Amino acid sequence: MSSLAHDVRFALRRLLKARGFTITVVLMLGFGVGSSTTIFSLIEGILLRPLPYRDPARLVQLGEHVGQQPGIGATARDFAQYAQSSSAFSSMGGYGTTDFELNGSATPENVSGARLTASVFPTLGVEPALGRVFSKQEDEGHTPVVVIGYGLWTRRYHRDPHVLGSPIELNRKQYTIIGVMPRGFEFPLQVGRLYEAQLWVPMSLTPAQLADDEAGDWGFQMVARLKDGVTVSEAAQDAGRVAQQIMRAFPANMASIHIRGDVMPLGETVTGATKPMLRMLFAAVMVVLLIACANVTILMLVRALRRHRDAAVRLALGARSAAIVRETLLEGALLSLCGGLLGLALAASILRVVLAILPDSIPRLDSVAIDPVVALFALSAALLTGVLSSLAPSFVALRTNLMASLKGNARTGTGASNHTRIRSALVIAEIAVALPMLTASGALLRSYQKMLTIDPGFRPEHALVAGYELPATQYPTNTAVATFNREVVNRLENKPGVVAVAIGNTVPSSGFSGMTGYTAEGQSVEGWKLQFAGFGAVYGDYFRVLGIPILEGRVF
Repeated sequence: MSSLAHDVRFALRRLLKARGFTITVVLMLGFGVGSSTTIFSLIEGILLRPLPYRDPARLVQLGEHVGQQPGIGATARDFAQYAQSSSAFSSMGGYGTTDFELNGSATPENVSGARLTASVFPTLGVEPALGRVFSKQEDEGHTPVVVIGYGLWTRRYHRDPHVLGSPIELNRKQYTIIGVMPRGFEFPLQVGRLYEAQLWVPMSLTPAQLADDEAGDWGFQMVARLKDGVTVSEAAQDAGRVAQQIMRAFPANMASIHIRGDVMPLGETVTGATKPMLRMLFAAVMVVLLIACANVTILMLVRALRRHRDAAVRLALGARSAAIVRETLLEGALLSLCGGLLGLALAASILRVVLAILPDSIPRLDSVAIDPVVALFALSAALLTGVLSSLAPSFVALRTNLMASLKGNARTGTGASNHTRIRSALVIAEIAVALPMLTASGALLRSYQKMLTIDPGFRPEHALVAGYELPATQYPTNTAVATFNREVVNRLENKPGVVAVAIGNTVPSSGFSGMTGYTAEGQSVEGWKLQFAGFGAVYGDYFRVLGIPILEGRVF
């Protein structure tokens, strides 16, 4: 230990004497480690961190592939059919996302929520932080109870421990708070943070939702837990068998529709589309780290060549080659440690900026942080880079030609030519790595330029979007709400500079619109082919506001 401490002190003194070299190497490593750590923190938070449920690897989303359209969802009647007939799942439940108008003593607001069957919470394996979740009897009995999220409990109720039993008004109907979910709980999983559920109420299916008229309403989703030993592919086969039974029970007007079961790991439902982008970014920053490693190696090699005569003198006086190699590796380790700490600080600063500018369509951004796993990655990457960069200088120390070095001919000997070849190989390797990166960067910039020229089908320039909620005490009926909406449109249309005004429940590219099945008018039942399209409810001059052209016909 005393020998190691002596070597560390000696390495520190030498690095402090060569301040320009030390600062340059630390900055190079800090930049490389900082950029790679920033991207790794996104990968760790979005892709690698387990979902906030018990044994999340066993959770899947269960739905149906309808015709040529995959991942449509499930109907209300599917819940009972899959629960009774499937053999691959230990438990399952149905759910659907919705918005609630939240009223009460505080300011009215619109919050995202979900309707769940009572079996969803046990399937996820998450217990509430306060109170309880609703039971099967409350679900089937249409009992107006609600479980609220940790964020809503904090923001609206200031973490009041006595909130249980308090009334809450949702969609102008009185509910009772029976539970508070723990911090970090999120369900259903949404792409982005805009529509994250803040409260959950019983599904409470009505007879109308279970009737034949709603047999084609694939507006729900199902979550299920795989039995031990059952794979996703085996579960998909089991779901396909149940789908055959469901098809046989279709009403006559749906006899030509073909469905099959869809089973997908729950995490894949939101992160699947993000994986390729994050992997590409991580590969790019790892190349940057590799270039930084090559630069540091060249600098350390040049420094080792300059100190070649000093090493020869020490060896001639009896110093062991292993001691010189150890000192070189210690220098690399100290430099990499400083570079890793600097990179970690840079990553923390860059990550704050990245999270602020990333669109809300990126999933699980709330899970992204500089946590111990990310810090361990940063320091490990820095140490590995430092050790690898020290190998070439160590090789120089081992290949020292004592006679040539002591005579001052190190620059003309065989060892010098070997060192020259090493430096040349490193420079060639660095250029070989940098050229594909520059080519790829140019291709990405060109692709981005082309993407900006793509016509999205609407004109977002000069279009403003705003939202509002109306208190139920002043607008207790739908007629009163409609009157208010008309008045808003009329008054805004008379404002100077306003060309057109509209109200709608969705905007293009928001990722939040309903989906409905349709068929062409005039087709016979036998030739009926179900197709799906997103839809929205609008009022006013919606198409003019967004510059959406009408190719045929007219607006309503």
